[in-house]
Amino acid sequence: YSVALHEVTHGLGFLSLLAADGTSALTGADPGPYSVYDSFLQRGDGTKLFNAGAGDFTGSTSDLTSNDVFFGGPNAVAANGGNPVQVYAPSTFAPGSSLSHVSAPSLMNFSIAPGVKRRTYSAQELGILEDIGYTLAGVSAVPEPSSLVLLLGAASWACCGRRRSDVAVNLAA
Repeated sequence: YSVALHEVTHGLGFLSLLAADGTSALTGADPGPYSVYDSFLQRGDGTKLFNAGAGDFTGSTSDLTSNDVFFGGPNAVAANGGNPVQVYAPSTFAPGSSLSHVSAPSLMNFSIAPGVKRRTYSAQELGILEDIGYTLAGVSAVPEPSSLVLLLGAASWACCGRRRSDVAVNLAA
């Protein structure tokens, strides 16, 4: 459940589209298509890594491996006691992990140890989701695993029932 929720959250846009050289990981160009999440990245001194008007990367490649990259969206900053949220920016760029995770132990940390369960978002993660465009009025957690299992079970049952009727039709033909 922890890993599935983590990956679904990436699918919601909690991810960076920056490549190690500062270009878009999608096109290899700068300016290029970057994520909304990327637009909030900054160095520890508050210098933004993107030009807000043009949407191009204005940082340096050394910034991306400095362990000094933060998410500076207003909701995340408020949830983090007035400070930007540090993101994972290790000394060796790790495609798919660098910049797309927070550094603090939480659901969106870059790794999770075997047996560890993380089933709720931190206040900072909820702030990041709000900053990238989600409305979270009244949300403070995610569905309990039992609710998710029930939903997935119903969806699986519906798919299996559909598949059986398709097989029956094909056999009759």
